[in-house]
Amino acid sequence: MRIHPLVIFGLLVMVCLSIGVALLQFRFTSSNIPRTKVNIDAARGIHPLDQVLLDNLSYLSRRDTFDVLFVPEEQVSIEPFYLQRCQVSQGEFNRFAQWAQFNATGRPFAHPHEPQELQYRSSFLQHKVLGKLKAPVSGVNYYQAYAYCRAAGGRLPTSAEWEAAASGSARRIFPWGDEFNSSAWKYRNPLLNVAQDCGTFPQSNTPNGLADMGNGVSEWVSNGADSPQIRGGNALNKPYALHALNLVVKDAPADFSSQFVGFRCAFDAPSIKQPWNSHAQTVHIAGGLYWLGTPSAARLPRLARQLGNSLIDLAPLFEQTINNKEQLEVSTYEITVAQYAGFLRDPLVRLGLFANAAEPSGHSYRPLNWKQQKRNPDHPVVGISWWDAFAFARWAGGRLPTLEEWNRLFTGSSPRLYPWGDDYQSGLAIVREDKLLTAPVAVNTSRDRAPTGVLALAGNVSEWTSSVYFANQEHSLVIKGGNYLLQGREAARLDYIARAPAYHRSAAIGFRVVFN
Repeated sequence: MRIHPLVIFGLLVMVCLSIGVALLQFRFTSSNIPRTKVNIDAARGIHPLDQVLLDNLSYLSRRDTFDVLFVPEEQVSIEPFYLQRCQVSQGEFNRFAQWAQFNATGRPFAHPHEPQELQYRSSFLQHKVLGKLKAPVSGVNYYQAYAYCRAAGGRLPTSAEWEAAASGSARRIFPWGDEFNSSAWKYRNPLLNVAQDCGTFPQSNTPNGLADMGNGVSEWVSNGADSPQIRGGNALNKPYALHALNLVVKDAPADFSSQFVGFRCAFDAPSIKQPWNSHAQTVHIAGGLYWLGTPSAARLPRLARQLGNSLIDLAPLFEQTINNKEQLEVSTYEITVAQYAGFLRDPLVRLGLFANAAEPSGHSYRPLNWKQQKRNPDHPVVGISWWDAFAFARWAGGRLPTLEEWNRLFTGSSPRLYPWGDDYQSGLAIVREDKLLTAPVAVNTSRDRAPTGVLALAGNVSEWTSSVYFANQEHSLVIKGGNYLLQGREAARLDYIARAPAYHRSAAIGFRVVFN
């Protein structure tokens, strides 16, 4: 049977008209997706303390670390004093113990609460490694350290004095500077690192010559009314970089002793002859106002207090530079039901021209509960698979954002935990608060606005990205953002992440599109 040429011509005209209508519809639909320009090339400062903490996030997941590290910042007035250059050695403490045994009736230098049966003797005097006379004394408790310094004509430094001496007016985060130096942890055996002579590792000295304040043994200090505390890193506690931070302070009972805790003394004069015929070499510490505690410029300690006990990926909040110079356009809102309906009406979509190459054959782009969703055309479309979101983005002339790009949309050039800042504020994101919500809201009604101008990244519906997660020889797609079914304090955070296979559909997952 022959087909008349006019019929063939008519069919070709109809196909061309259909393609033309589809292209016009595409141009109309994609041009009517509200867009926001986002510059994702942003310089981001990072405090040295944040860098140390980021390098040790696994340690920060421990609750006790928060109590140790994050002392509130305060400015403290310090009177001028002199601090021993070296930690008291085993030999010096042994001479004191012998002197006290025969020349100190009534022990006038003893702490008021010192136990009557206390002996002035290091627990490790006979130790084959720690008993080395030039090694720092260890195995002494707070009462013994207190008595030594008082008998020597001085006192234990206060906690504030110790930190001021270690940090200096420059407010170093380690005694030697702002970058961690591991040279003082030379040996695998921590006892060998403890038993080194004073100043063996000059790289760990303070600029004015105080030795071994962040390594070797930690040190007893007093906290105001002679409340005992321990300062400084040592040869045992890991990560070394965390315990060596000047701001680290630990409360301890006065009768505690350890092979990794010693002390040094503070004096009001530069050199005092001690009753056991030795002199303490001292370093002058200038008086004045010192900023102590956790620097306000360091954000991670403050964030960690909010984040609880979870181990999280906070790196996007603290990256220094971004090499990508590209400016993106992104849909200001999540893709709506009305926009997705235009996608479904396009005959080219039904021909599969925008499908991902790996999309299963016979796949349907129709969302869950589509008939009901169409009653709210300005709501975000949900119940769509990753295949659907990918095809729509390609049809609209864009693509799905990567995980890294999504994070940039969220934080802009000023990193933050939530789009509005580091503290959670109820009522901004469309999330589950006191009661369970039953559906998302219209895309332009959210008060959840990122500094980039993009809306509803923290709530309303979660969003598909183009990033793939591999685990156990299987892959899934990364989903970002909170939604109306999730608690906001956790799900609205930048570090919240979910994963699902490409065929997954949910009433709380939608998407947005980026355009190059």
